[in-house]
Amino acid sequence: MDFTLSDLSGLTAGASFNDGGKSLTLHDLCYQFDRVIPDWSSLIDYIDGDCNEAVLHEWVTKHASDLGQFNNAACDAASYKPLYKKIICNDDFDEKIYSAILASVEIDMEQIDDQLSMRNFGRLIAMKKLSLDEVAYQNVMSVYSSPDEKLIDHLILWFSQYKEVFMAAPDIYLLKNKDTGFFGKVINIVMFSSDFAEPDKAQLVIHYTEYYLDHEVSAISLPRNVAVMVINGSDNIVLKARLLAGVIYGGYRNRSHIAELCHKLNESDLSHVFLKRTQATITANNDDLVMLILEQSREAGIIRSFERRDEGKIEVSIIRDRDQEE
Repeated sequence: MDFTLSDLSGLTAGASFNDGGKSLTLHDLCYQFDRVIPDWSSLIDYIDGDCNEAVLHEWVTKHASDLGQFNNAACDAASYKPLYKKIICNDDFDEKIYSAILASVEIDMEQIDDQLSMRNFGRLIAMKKLSLDEVAYQNVMSVYSSPDEKLIDHLILWFSQYKEVFMAAPDIYLLKNKDTGFFGKVINIVMFSSDFAEPDKAQLVIHYTEYYLDHEVSAISLPRNVAVMVINGSDNIVLKARLLAGVIYGGYRNRSHIAELCHKLNESDLSHVFLKRTQATITANNDDLVMLILEQSREAGIIRSFERRDEGKIEVSIIRDRDQEE
């Protein structure tokens, strides 16, 4: 007899049958032999009891695309619990099936706990299923209290999906005042992440000016374009100089562009070092900053040497090599 049921409300779940050593209820058998029309309401009724996990997995896998077309927005708190435990937290579904099943499912951020594996947490972020706010984030960080590289990758993607929220309060999401190790690791990864645009990265660097000023030039790791954006956009002369020194330290050899950037430091004389061919005599407005850039230029092989002269002048011997131009 070929039949299907829209729900199992008329069938008792108490009866038990033996199927090759497995004890199955009548409800299990209906799902095992695919006699139930795909629907979230009937499925939640089924998983709210002691359903057979193997039967559930096989049936849900078969009807994943059908379930994905139904909206469970009206799912109440009581119904959400079995849905969360047996479907959302289920690690046995592969990537494709998991995404299909949950296509129309809304995730209750308050319910996230240690039943949700790191793998499924990452899947939900990739599916753009998790909304970001301070409360939700604090809950997530209490669940995954030992962040590793995998979690950090998930978090950065999550931040990028809600850039306005993240950029409005980066201290909260980067744990700036709670975990300095986490902050340093995450901000450095963000700087090289393709999930964030360069203007956003530059804005973060400017926001964390004091953090970058605490680092030696060689320890500041930024993409060149981001560093240049900060040099053009920051009001902090010291940060600008350190980043320009870092750009030179990193191997940048476009002398004409470096000369332009010198003007951003209010050191127009310094630009001559990168424009003249053999020698330049310059005056510094800020000796410390100019010396820093000259030292990095010497280390980088752009200049041979520099020496202080009378009346605050600095004489610079320049190495001119066409191969250094980019």
